[in-house]
Amino acid sequence: SACFGCGQAIADRFLLKAAGRSWHEECLSCNACGVQLTSSCFAKDGRLLCKADYARLYSVRCSGCGQAVTGGQLVMRSGDVGGRVYHASCFCCIACGHQLSKGDQYYIRDGRLFCQLD
Repeated sequence: SACFGCGQAIADRFLLKAAGRSWHEECLSCNACGVQLTSSCFAKDGRLLCKADYARLYSVRCSGCGQAVTGGQLVMRSGDVGGRVYHASCFCCIACGHQLSKGDQYYIRDGRLFCQLD
């Protein structure tokens, strides 16, 4: 079998498979940063990525702070057409800083949250 990365024959004892293709261990690397993928890899849109680059490129981002929303974090979703996602701590009025809770009335103007008082 030929390595998808370099095209050379694979004579290694074990055959490394990723994204349905065969690789030499040293040829399997992240398409974004080039780090060798030794323990895990993520495949998306025809690209092989390390965990950090997969999260950077494809994770859901908080509309308040711009940071990644990871599993297990409490989030709030806005009811607008975009369905923005916020960390619970970032779901607050941009004008006065009031922390908005489930059931509070708010509005969105130019993609920013405002409480009913502002």
